[in-house]
Amino acid sequence: MFKGRVLALEVERAGALRGSVGGSGGPLLDKWRMVVGELAEASLKKAMELEPANNGLYVALGSFYARHKMLDKALREYQTAVEKEPDYLQAHMLLGVVNDTKKEYAKAKEHYDSYLRAVAEMENVRKRGQRDVESASRYAIERFAGELLDVRDSLELGIAAGAGAD
Repeated sequence: MFKGRVLALEVERAGALRGSVGGSGGPLLDKWRMVVGELAEASLKKAMELEPANNGLYVALGSFYARHKMLDKALREYQTAVEKEPDYLQAHMLLGVVNDTKKEYAKAKEHYDSYLRAVAEMENVRKRGQRDVESASRYAIERFAGELLDVRDSLELGIAAGAGAD
Protein backbone atom coordinates (compact mmCIF):
# COMPACT_ATOMS: atom_id res chain seq x y z
CA MET A 1 0.00 0.00 0.00
CA PHE A 2 2.78 2.41 0.97
CA LYS A 3 4.70 1.66 -2.25
CA GLY A 4 1.60 2.43 -4.32
CA ARG A 5 1.04 5.74 -2.52
CA VAL A 6 4.68 6.77 -3.02
CA LEU A 7 4.36 5.84 -6.70
CA ALA A 8 1.21 7.94 -7.03
CA LEU A 9 2.93 10.90 -5.37
CA GLU A 10 5.97 10.62 -7.65
CA VAL A 11 3.80 10.46 -10.78
CA GLU A 12 1.66 13.36 -9.54
CA ARG A 13 4.78 15.38 -8.74
CA ALA A 14 6.26 14.70 -12.17
CA GLY A 15 3.01 15.75 -13.86
CA ALA A 16 2.78 18.94 -11.81
CA LEU A 17 6.39 19.78 -12.55
CA ARG A 18 5.99 19.10 -16.26
CA GLY A 19 2.89 21.27 -16.37
CA SER A 20 4.47 24.21 -14.53
CA VAL A 21 6.98 24.90 -17.30
CA GLY A 22 5.56 26.99 -20.10
CA GLY A 23 5.70 30.33 -21.86
CA SER A 24 8.80 32.19 -22.90
CA GLY A 25 11.05 34.42 -20.88
CA GLY A 26 14.56 35.33 -20.02
CA PRO A 27 17.50 33.43 -18.56
CA LEU A 28 15.83 33.09 -15.16
CA LEU A 29 12.85 31.29 -16.70
CA ASP A 30 15.22 29.12 -18.73
CA LYS A 31 17.02 28.14 -15.52
CA TRP A 32 13.64 27.42 -13.88
CA ARG A 33 12.66 25.19 -16.80
CA MET A 34 15.93 23.29 -16.52
CA VAL A 35 15.52 22.70 -12.76
CA VAL A 36 11.87 21.73 -13.06
CA GLY A 37 12.70 19.44 -15.98
CA GLU A 38 15.38 17.71 -13.96
CA LEU A 39 12.96 17.25 -11.04
CA ALA A 40 10.25 15.87 -13.33
CA GLU A 41 12.71 13.46 -14.90
CA ALA A 42 13.95 12.36 -11.46
CA SER A 43 10.35 11.86 -10.24
CA LEU A 44 9.48 9.68 -13.23
CA LYS A 45 12.64 7.63 -12.77
CA LYS A 46 11.84 7.16 -9.07
CA ALA A 47 8.31 6.04 -9.97
CA MET A 48 9.81 3.56 -12.46
CA GLU A 49 12.06 2.16 -9.71
CA LEU A 50 9.00 1.64 -7.52
CA GLU A 51 6.96 -0.02 -10.26
CA PRO A 52 9.16 -1.15 -13.17
CA ALA A 53 6.29 -3.13 -14.76
CA ASN A 54 4.25 0.05 -15.31
CA ASN A 55 4.82 0.72 -19.01
CA GLY A 56 2.91 3.99 -18.82
CA LEU A 57 5.84 5.42 -16.88
CA TYR A 58 8.29 4.53 -19.67
CA VAL A 59 5.98 6.22 -22.18
CA ALA A 60 5.62 9.28 -19.90
CA LEU A 61 9.40 9.59 -19.57
CA GLY A 62 9.81 9.07 -23.32
CA SER A 63 7.26 11.82 -23.96
CA PHE A 64 9.13 14.08 -21.55
CA TYR A 65 12.34 13.47 -23.48
CA ALA A 66 10.62 13.96 -26.84
CA ARG A 67 9.19 17.31 -25.73
CA HIS A 68 12.67 18.39 -24.74
CA LYS A 69 14.17 17.24 -28.06
CA MET A 70 16.12 14.37 -26.46
CA LEU A 71 15.00 11.99 -29.18
CA ASP A 72 17.48 9.18 -28.55
CA LYS A 73 16.42 8.99 -24.90
CA ALA A 74 12.76 9.10 -25.97
CA LEU A 75 13.34 6.22 -28.39
CA ARG A 76 15.01 4.19 -25.64
CA GLU A 77 12.05 4.63 -23.25
CA TYR A 78 9.42 3.90 -25.91
CA GLN A 79 11.39 0.86 -27.05
CA THR A 80 11.56 -0.42 -23.47
CA ALA A 81 7.77 -0.13 -23.22
CA VAL A 82 7.37 -2.09 -26.48
CA GLU A 83 9.83 -4.77 -25.37
CA LYS A 84 7.92 -5.23 -22.11
CA GLU A 85 4.53 -5.17 -23.85
CA PRO A 86 4.75 -5.80 -27.62
CA ASP A 87 1.11 -4.83 -28.21
CA TYR A 88 1.41 -1.43 -26.51
CA LEU A 89 -0.24 0.75 -29.15
CA GLN A 90 0.72 4.15 -27.81
CA ALA A 91 4.40 3.18 -27.57
CA HIS A 92 4.43 1.93 -31.18
CA MET A 93 2.77 5.11 -32.40
CA LEU A 94 5.20 7.33 -30.47
CA LEU A 95 8.17 5.31 -31.73
CA GLY A 96 6.89 6.00 -35.23
CA VAL A 97 6.56 9.73 -34.51
CA VAL A 98 10.06 10.04 -33.05
CA ASN A 99 11.64 7.98 -35.85
CA ASP A 100 9.80 10.15 -38.36
CA THR A 101 11.16 13.27 -36.63
CA LYS A 102 14.65 11.81 -36.84
CA LYS A 103 14.04 11.10 -40.55
CA GLU A 104 14.45 7.36 -39.98
CA TYR A 105 11.51 6.62 -42.22
CA ALA A 106 11.89 2.83 -42.48
CA LYS A 107 11.75 2.47 -38.69
CA ALA A 108 8.90 4.96 -38.49
CA LYS A 109 6.92 2.98 -41.07
CA GLU A 110 7.58 -0.25 -39.20
CA HIS A 111 6.15 1.16 -35.96
CA TYR A 112 3.23 2.89 -37.68
CA ASP A 113 2.42 -0.42 -39.38
CA SER A 114 2.56 -2.25 -36.04
CA TYR A 115 0.24 0.35 -34.58
CA LEU A 116 -2.23 0.10 -37.49
CA ARG A 117 -2.20 -3.73 -37.42
CA ALA A 118 -2.92 -3.74 -33.70
CA VAL A 119 -5.76 -1.23 -34.10
CA ALA A 120 -7.25 -3.34 -36.92
CA GLU A 121 -6.92 -6.49 -34.81
CA MET A 122 -8.70 -4.80 -31.88
CA GLU A 123 -11.52 -3.75 -34.22
CA ASN A 124 -11.79 -7.32 -35.54
CA VAL A 125 -11.94 -8.71 -32.00
CA ARG A 126 -14.64 -6.19 -31.11
CA LYS A 127 -16.73 -7.10 -34.18
CA ARG A 128 -16.21 -10.83 -33.59
CA GLY A 129 -17.36 -10.45 -29.99
CA GLN A 130 -20.41 -8.49 -31.10
CA ARG A 131 -21.30 -11.22 -33.65
CA ASP A 132 -20.84 -13.92 -31.01
CA VAL A 133 -23.19 -12.13 -28.62
CA GLU A 134 -25.81 -11.70 -31.36
CA SER A 135 -25.44 -15.34 -32.39
CA ALA A 136 -25.75 -16.57 -28.80
CA SER A 137 -28.84 -14.45 -28.30
CA ARG A 138 -30.41 -15.72 -31.52
CA TYR A 139 -29.58 -19.33 -30.60
CA ALA A 140 -31.06 -18.90 -27.12
CA ILE A 141 -34.33 -17.54 -28.56
CA GLU A 142 -34.56 -20.36 -31.11
CA ARG A 143 -33.87 -22.96 -28.44
CA PHE A 144 -36.46 -21.44 -26.11
CA ALA A 145 -39.05 -21.36 -28.91
CA GLY A 146 -38.33 -25.02 -29.69
CA GLU A 147 -38.83 -25.95 -26.03
CA LEU A 148 -42.11 -24.02 -25.97
CA LEU A 149 -43.31 -26.00 -28.99
CA ASP A 150 -42.53 -29.24 -27.14
CA VAL A 151 -44.57 -28.00 -24.16
CA ARG A 152 -47.45 -27.01 -26.47
CA ASP A 153 -47.40 -30.43 -28.13
CA SER A 154 -47.46 -32.14 -24.72
CA LEU A 155 -50.38 -29.98 -23.57
CA GLU A 156 -52.34 -30.69 -26.77
CA LEU A 157 -51.74 -34.43 -26.34
CA GLY A 158 -52.85 -34.19 -22.72
CA ILE A 159 -56.01 -32.29 -23.67
CA ALA A 160 -56.75 -34.75 -26.46
CA ALA A 161 -56.22 -37.69 -24.10
CA GLY A 162 -58.45 -36.07 -21.49
CA ALA A 163 -61.20 -35.37 -24.06
CA GLY A 164 -60.97 -38.95 -25.36
CA ALA A 165 -61.34 -40.36 -21.83
CA ASP A 166 -64.70 -38.63 -21.40
